[in-house]
Amino acid sequence: MPASGFRLDHDQRKDLRPCLQDENVTLLEPTDRFSERIEGSINHYLRSKPEETFRAAHDALRALWKRCRLDPPPIQVLRKEVRKLPRPALQYMGRRARVVIPTLFPGESIEDSVSDPSDRLADRFLVWTAAADDQKLVKALSVLASDSERVVPGRSRGHGKRSRSRLEPVILGETRGAGSRVDRGGPPRDERQPVLVRHLAGDWLRATGEMPGKSRSVGSGFGKLVRLVFEWILVPIDASQEAIDAAIDDATEIASYRLRQFWEEVEQGRSIPPLEDFLRRRGEQ
Repeated sequence: MPASGFRLDHDQRKDLRPCLQDENVTLLEPTDRFSERIEGSINHYLRSKPEETFRAAHDALRALWKRCRLDPPPIQVLRKEVRKLPRPALQYMGRRARVVIPTLFPGESIEDSVSDPSDRLADRFLVWTAAADDQKLVKALSVLASDSERVVPGRSRGHGKRSRSRLEPVILGETRGAGSRVDRGGPPRDERQPVLVRHLAGDWLRATGEMPGKSRSVGSGFGKLVRLVFEWILVPIDASQEAIDAAIDDATEIASYRLRQFWEEVEQGRSIPPLEDFLRRRGEQ
């Protein structure tokens, strides 16, 4: 991790322990590694520009997914498009590839190490795609670009008529045309925030072997983790006490909103499914 990146101090690392204790879970890895995972998710958030985080990544991954479904798929175009993906999209694929590639192709990997940050995983994934044969490339890109698929109703043409339904990929928890990004009130939209909460849930899963408990309260174990992270990234440290107190209240409200949003997406099937379930539904094609 770059020295200039966000680092948890001693007190912040200590604050992570009650989050795990409240849900009665045990780490399957050293506590320092769990802290590094949280640091990695925070740094991914801080490095991402709001306008680049979701829309550009979603558009690029959707286009890649659609090309993989062509018959025959344009192999050379796919190889070029992978190299031109927005960095957030490449990082997303790299993080998934460290688990997906060995699952799809036993004995293969992107040759990652446990301490690799998102940027390094993205670079290792690109090395793997450059050497992969055509059939493996298409198979891997199709799985890595999309969490799953769903049928989306056609657009209304008036007088009760609709265009044909179509199959759309679920990418980064969202489906184009499914009305899943409609605002429901709450804090102003920052496209990075839902992604951050999903990353934190993934950090929790990798570190404990379990998904967080489904409480939507910031008083729950995972809720405390989300609240702490939003405080760390949103509360100024060089402001008056009055401003700090107000920022803490705002960070708690935002954390509560994003936590509720995350579990709503889980219940509606729009979150990233567990990898094992995803591959089983796909028949490990």
